[in-house]
Amino acid sequence: MIECEVEEIIERHSHGIIVGSLLNFELSPRLSGLVYWNGQYIEIDSDSDSISSAEVSIPPPHDGDA
Repeated sequence: MIECEVEEIIERHSHGIIVGSLLNFELSPRLSGLVYWNGQYIEIDSDSDSISSAEVSIPPPHDGDA
C-alpha cells in the first residue's frame, strides 16, 4: 500500500502525470502488479496465477491551500 498526497497533475494529450508526496507505505510479501492493457487496468496476482480487471480511482488534485 502506498499513500500519497497529490501535489500536481500535469496533463499531456490523453494522459496525466501525477506528482505527489509520500505519506505512508507498507510492503506486502505477496507479489502482484497492475498494468494497463487493451484499454483497461488488469491486476496480475502471482499467488493465485490469476489475471482480473481492477477498479482504479484517482483523487482530485490538491490546490495546496489546506
